[in-house]
Amino acid sequence: MPPELETPRRVLIVEDEHIVRMHLKLAVQQLGYAVSGLAANSNEALRAADQATPHIVLMDIRLPGGRDGIETARELKRQHDVAVVFLTAYGDDASIARANELGADGYIVKPFSTPQLRATLASALRERDRRREEHGDSPRIAPPPTRAAPVRFGEGTRLALFSHDTLGLGHLHRSMNIARALTARHPGLSVLLLTGSPAVHRYALPEGVDYIKLPAVKKVAAEEYEARSLGLDGKGVLEMRTNLILRSLQDYAPDVLLVDHAPVGMKGEMRPTLEWLTRQRPGCVKILGLRDVIDDAEYVRGLWRERGTYDVLEKLYDRVFVYGTREIYDPTVEYGFPPAVAAKTAFCNYVREHRPEGIGDEASAIEPHAKKLVTVTIGGGDGGGETVIGNYLQMLRRFSGEVDFESVILSGPFLPADLHRRFVEEIQGLPARLVDFVPSTSPFLARADLVISTCGYNTMTQNLSWARRALIVPRVMHRQEQWIRAKRFADLGFVDCLHPDATTPEKLFERVRAALDDPREPLTAARADGRIALDGTDRIADMLGEFVFA
Repeated sequence: MPPELETPRRVLIVEDEHIVRMHLKLAVQQLGYAVSGLAANSNEALRAADQATPHIVLMDIRLPGGRDGIETARELKRQHDVAVVFLTAYGDDASIARANELGADGYIVKPFSTPQLRATLASALRERDRRREEHGDSPRIAPPPTRAAPVRFGEGTRLALFSHDTLGLGHLHRSMNIARALTARHPGLSVLLLTGSPAVHRYALPEGVDYIKLPAVKKVAAEEYEARSLGLDGKGVLEMRTNLILRSLQDYAPDVLLVDHAPVGMKGEMRPTLEWLTRQRPGCVKILGLRDVIDDAEYVRGLWRERGTYDVLEKLYDRVFVYGTREIYDPTVEYGFPPAVAAKTAFCNYVREHRPEGIGDEASAIEPHAKKLVTVTIGGGDGGGETVIGNYLQMLRRFSGEVDFESVILSGPFLPADLHRRFVEEIQGLPARLVDFVPSTSPFLARADLVISTCGYNTMTQNLSWARRALIVPRVMHRQEQWIRAKRFADLGFVDCLHPDATTPEKLFERVRAALDDPREPLTAARADGRIALDGTDRIADMLGEFVFA
């Protein structure tokens, strides 16, 4: 693989002071770069570069021995075409003049700060890439597949699925459901999933599917993110994800790109890739897959106008798939799609779990319940823990003399550790058990007499597919999406709905008692009457199956 396609970028550190050298090594690694070598003088630097060619060199101007840092940098540039950032504690005019003559890509004055180091490295690498592209020495990209004749979507086709996964499990679940359906319908299809979900390794991949794990992030405010695990700030992890996405899809050369929900990913991380595919691979069909509800309509319209999203939909995407039905919620109207975008939008119906084998085997693993069963789920667990599970456990204890049912509580893998420890303690002695992760909630929902849940897209679709009765307590942590969806399905008579601000142990018990005493099963009836369209994966497989590639 050409060095320019390897990630992370490699940094050679040349510094004669051991403590400063080690400090630089730690800082560079925390910023997401790889340290290709450490050197204390010119000879060590040249040997290190021969052994592992760096992309950029952090070079102390003053080195011991025959050659100083400027002469060493000149030789490194000649041999390896590296970017050079000079380190200096002096900044005297003569040295700066010599460095400028060489064509330095940046300067860092010691003592340095991490933000200064981050900005200087990023700027120097961008300048190097620009310079190489202008001189026709841009990174080499794997050639796209060659075909003797046009072929229909299926065997030999390359599909890329992008799922930014900044909160919960919904995006990953939806992408995996689509991947399973497509590979089952179209044997020989190649699917590459790019995901930021820290839980992707827990899922079995169907044949023909592989994934690239992007650094995980977590949402800390509306449109604001930070690294979930790495020692990177929001800007650093954004840059790292952006580079990984672009380089991966340049090499994979997809015939189809299906982006889940976020038109340009997290804070624009997908835009360079969309623009590159539009320029360099115009035959690649770029599709945006939108869930039924994004957020409050006025907020989305304002945000999309401010960020140029309407132009992205019009110029960088070929199709838009809506994972829902126009009758329940119509994003083309609510979010003011321009005519050109509305014309290329198709409604696919709801994307349910693609499990052709059914749920019998998993359902049989759940212990029989002599009493009625309530299943409580909050999706991935990133939100709703205190409101739903906390209040529910208080309800079970407060009304213990009147509770004649059992409970299974699915907390999700992303429930904060302090809440999980607290819930483990609080559930002791109650007629309930706590489970943090299951590959599928389907058997738990199908067995339940009542489901209490949040209202993320995936969680709600599971309810629509398997539950008999549901009480929805939507999460409204950063957006109104779940409340809008919950209210819409409640207005249709499919579910009961309780706003999180009105959720108390007393109110929960009142709603639970009423639901369990009511013989009607609204969701069962809705499915039987054909009022819920859940064939989204089949519709997507049908539509993609019509594509032909040269």
